[in-house]
Amino acid sequence: LQAVARRAAVQERALRAQFADLASAGAALAGERELGSLLRLVLNRARALTGSDAATLYLVERDAAGAPVLRLARAQNTSAPTMHAPLREIALPLDGSSLAGYVAATGRPLVLDDVYAIPADAPYRANHDID
Repeated sequence: LQAVARRAAVQERALRAQFADLASAGAALAGERELGSLLRLVLNRARALTGSDAATLYLVERDAAGAPVLRLARAQNTSAPTMHAPLREIALPLDGSSLAGYVAATGRPLVLDDVYAIPADAPYRANHDID
């Protein structure tokens, strides 16, 4: 019973720290007025909160035919900090042909330990040019 109580206390402290970090992030976001700085801040905080190596922001727009597509707005990658793609040239369909397209199409989060080890029967694929 004591072990359960200790685990619960550890989990509670972790949750309190996460909530404090979220509150701090919210205050920082609310205080930022310059779009480029705001987008960098969003990516930095998202990566910190999720423990991720990289983060990307996409905007849902319409292509010339009127179909919804994802357009790359901003990206950060600590493993490849010099990797820069032209921001407006990447357009992804909202489907399982990329991880971002799958998430946008389904509206559900997708958490993967390794994007290079996706099961063959998964309804999505990693597009290693952008995912």
